[in-house]
Amino acid sequence: MKIQFRLLGLNLNSSLRHWLKQPLERLQSLISVAGAAVVLEQRRDDAPAFRAFVSLAVPGPDIHAEARDHTLE
Repeated sequence: MKIQFRLLGLNLNSSLRHWLKQPLERLQSLISVAGAAVVLEQRRDDAPAFRAFVSLAVPGPDIHAEARDHTLE
């Protein structure tokens, strides 16, 4: 699976990359994922400040999900 990260307002370090990759890699046991595009955004002036968007390339229609919250977790 090819994973592409796009981070806005955040620094991508190795621990954050590992934390983000774990749930995506677990999906491989449920469905064949060819690729994943992950967008994480922190806007300090907005509430909630964090936004996550994920697009998964899978057989059939692609899967998209978006969430907003006050913490990254």
